[in-house]
Amino acid sequence: MDWQRIVSGVVALSYLTAALVGAWGQRPGEFVFTVLFMAGFLCIPLAMIWFGGEWGGSIVHGQYSQPEFKRLTPPSLIVLCGWLLLLLPVIVALAAYVFTRLS
Repeated sequence: MDWQRIVSGVVALSYLTAALVGAWGQRPGEFVFTVLFMAGFLCIPLAMIWFGGEWGGSIVHGQYSQPEFKRLTPPSLIVLCGWLLLLLPVIVALAAYVFTRLS
């Protein structure tokens, strides 16, 4: 198994565990919404990381004013964007912590 799948799965499970713990005292409807929202958020970056090679064959077309041309999106770029999207909550939390400590 690929190391990126294992690490991203662990990160996703930690996010889901944090959402479960954070939503534990809420009303049942809010609890379900919070957990489903987090699970839905995690689907896209995990798919980009786990199946970036399959998404890498996508074709990017030119703009309407330009002649049409086709180029393939590199799979490594899709995997990198998946990692950035997966780690975005941590990046935002760290930035918020640093900015609140500075002010």
